[in-house]
Amino acid sequence: MTRTEKFIESLEEWKVLSGLDEEEYKSYLGEFSFLIGGPSFLRLEGVDSLKQRIDFLINDQGIKEVFLIYSLVQAVTEFLEKMLRKHGEVIINNESMISSLKKDFGEVPESHEEHLKYLKDKKSIFKNEMLADSWKIIINKNFTFFNERNWEYEDVKALQRK
Repeated sequence: MTRTEKFIESLEEWKVLSGLDEEEYKSYLGEFSFLIGGPSFLRLEGVDSLKQRIDFLINDQGIKEVFLIYSLVQAVTEFLEKMLRKHGEVIINNESMISSLKKDFGEVPESHEEHLKYLKDKKSIFKNEMLADSWKIIINKNFTFFNERNWEYEDVKALQRK
């Protein structure tokens, strides 16, 4: 199994462990795809689209798999941790937006009010913590020193075949 395959497997394992529904999962995949110039969640077909983008960058653009995959692992980790760090700021920004909408239009879509209510509920913080923690557990299990040594061995064998 390659680093890319292990990364994709890790994302799929994260979906299950985190209890994400398909729409939420696709939204996160879109965020991660966007980090490497791929389609956003609006156009992302699923994990296969992200894998295609990774394969394109490795095979057609010459980016080293080890660099790309470890960069993605770090970027996903940072993205999930940032959701925790910036939670209060997101609430303030949503309150400001709702205030502006009320001032300018006299009303606010119910979905905006519901989202702000959700953000202020501790459940949203707990969910973000669970998303970050479950990702770290999976990465610590899947990207071990042992696995990296095996991948390096496979990389050397592939170079010798060329």
